[in-house]
Amino acid sequence: MGPAAGFDLAQKIPQVTPAQSDQDHLDLLVASTPTIPDRTEALTYEGPDFVPAVVQAGQQLVAAGADQLVMACNTAHAEFDRIQSELPVPLLNMPELVMQQVADLGVDEVVLFASDGPLISGVYEQAAADNQIRLIKPTFAEQFLINEAIYRGVKSG
Repeated sequence: MGPAAGFDLAQKIPQVTPAQSDQDHLDLLVASTPTIPDRTEALTYEGPDFVPAVVQAGQQLVAAGADQLVMACNTAHAEFDRIQSELPVPLLNMPELVMQQVADLGVDEVVLFASDGPLISGVYEQAAADNQIRLIKPTFAEQFLINEAIYRGVKSG
């Protein structure tokens, strides 16, 4: 959802694609829609529902030719099932894929550094449990500092 996260992901995909030429890379469509309502505010019942705007962006990508989708927003995955049910193509589940990769690396304990949204929603808890990974959450004081870095450093430009 956030422009920085979306464009960071778009830059990383070609970096990890095993390509020998331009033509070997994946076709990418990027929807940068920072007007989607704040996910954390929606999850705390203070803000408008973000799901319709996410679904609309996904449908626009599908109409443009996308055959699978990914959201570079951890918090939006709190409504993954709802969003996926409205889309005609697969939506990759980032928390599940991350925890599967962590488990494949032989790691059995991770610390979650994220904004409040993923902590409130618990989007990583089930994925971690499914992969027998212990998820360590920051203390209140640590979370305050993490939020400061995210909201004042990344999201504010």
